[in-house]
Amino acid sequence: MKLLYFGEKNEFTQVLGKFLINDGYEFVMTEGKVPIIDITKKYIPDLILVDSSLSIISPYDIIKSIKQDELLKHSPVFLLTEENELNDLNTHIDLGVDEIILKPFDLRYFSNRIKLFYRMFIAKDNNPLTGLPGNLAISRKILNLIQNQASTKFAVIYADLDNFKPYNDIYGFSKGDEIILYTANLLSLALKTLSNTSLDFLGHIGGDDFILITTPEFIEPIATYIISEFDKNIRKFYNEEDQKAGFIISKDREGNTKQFKFLSISLAIVTNNSRIYESIADLSKVAAEVKKVAKAKEGSSWYVDKRNGDKEKEADYLQKHSNQDRRNVTSADKSKGLILIIDDNRTILDMLSNILELEGYEVDSELSAQKALFKVSFKKYSVILTDIAMPDMDGLTLIKEIKKSKYGNSVPIIVISAFGKKEIILEAFKLGVKRFFVKPFDSSDLIKTIDTIVLSSQDLK
Repeated sequence: MKLLYFGEKNEFTQVLGKFLINDGYEFVMTEGKVPIIDITKKYIPDLILVDSSLSIISPYDIIKSIKQDELLKHSPVFLLTEENELNDLNTHIDLGVDEIILKPFDLRYFSNRIKLFYRMFIAKDNNPLTGLPGNLAISRKILNLIQNQASTKFAVIYADLDNFKPYNDIYGFSKGDEIILYTANLLSLALKTLSNTSLDFLGHIGGDDFILITTPEFIEPIATYIISEFDKNIRKFYNEEDQKAGFIISKDREGNTKQFKFLSISLAIVTNNSRIYESIADLSKVAAEVKKVAKAKEGSSWYVDKRNGDKEKEADYLQKHSNQDRRNVTSADKSKGLILIIDDNRTILDMLSNILELEGYEVDSELSAQKALFKVSFKKYSVILTDIAMPDMDGLTLIKEIKKSKYGNSVPIIVISAFGKKEIILEAFKLGVKRFFVKPFDSSDLIKTIDTIVLSSQDLK
């Protein structure tokens, strides 16, 4: 636990500091000469100790400054004072002091008092439904990431449920709580199973909003697992009638009655791979922008911000892509190539799109073979990935039609399919398919294949 002590440098302070350090605390002392805002740039304490004997600056002014500071105002404050100063008790309480310790005191008693108080303080911050760390712990965690971002790469995943309010209105708060608990358990399982870093953290912002922290290399497995499991299991939270209908009827925030699709989950992801964050507010602003794009798409999806901090370009990019069918927020001005993905499975579509965008490709995607053919008629792609079993057109027929189109004749085609029958694979290769992947497949193998095809095409130009 980190302790910040405002007090005089004397024998008492030396004894106190040595004891607390030996008892496992991180102890930092200041006489109040350094402005609080400068202290918080380097150090955010878990608990603050203010000695009333401080003479360089009034302890009352110190406490006022603490409670006015955005990063420290929620930190518990212990005032160490003499018995003859208790006349100012009401003043201390009004200022926001959380505990008053009379000097002299037993050091072991004092240390235990800190531990017990902080345990209760943290428990109060935890979300009462899920038991997960709340906003205070989340703020401290993010601030710690920002302070250490020069040496540590991180990924912050904001998880938010879509259509939760209409579900809550129809099924009631009890069923809504079941959804929240299910989501919390799913996120926890994803983090524990797929990530294993010292940064790992799961917090509950409130309502249906959560936050996960990991490192960038675990983004893909965590995000795809969460979406796949959520979409697979969410139907069981609806009654039989609604399951058959595929939607519920409820009122929106304006009071209009309308149809709402089943609950889905949106993941807005920010990293420090391409930018430096100046503050919690800076990171939160970027996350809000990415979240807006993520939630603009129907169904469960995940989006990663890869912009580099150029404000003017970012604004243009967000304006350009916020209404598009499928797009990551990314600085893809110099993409490795344009890929078209055709698959009627939304989870697979989102997974492949995000994998490719993380690798630097620009991606178009389509759930419909007919719509994909329309795109190929006026747009030149570097590679086309298509499922062999599309509901509106046989996959082999789709490949033939692509080859007949204006821009599709020379475009390399890769097939992804759950069907690995020999005759289908042979027929696909006869039609000029470059590679046939049977689901499930290794995404790294797919990336290598696409990279090789794109590089070969560039060499021929």
